[in-house]
Amino acid sequence: MAKCSHRYKPKRPNSRHGSRGQGLTLLPGLIDSHTHIRSRQDLEQSLALGVTTDVSMLMDVNLFRAMKREQQVNRANDRADLLLKFAATAPTEPRRD
Repeated sequence: MAKCSHRYKPKRPNSRHGSRGQGLTLLPGLIDSHTHIRSRQDLEQSLALGVTTDVSMLMDVNLFRAMKREQQVNRANDRADLLLKFAATAPTEPRRD
């Protein structure tokens, strides 16, 4: 298995007309139904690993809105789509002195 990082960029086919699938396996896009998305790069990495939709359990409201805007104007082709269960501003822990 290849080591993946946020810098991983999947290779795109050279042909505009598709590619021949001889000797290859085609899998449908996968849905990861329990994620915690912290950045756009998390969605990019999901797509690189074959996940086409992430269902985030909890994430920052502003990040969610930005990602949904990208999807609405068709500017999210290089990352997984995002569905959301809960959005919130993460609470901070009280300072203990």
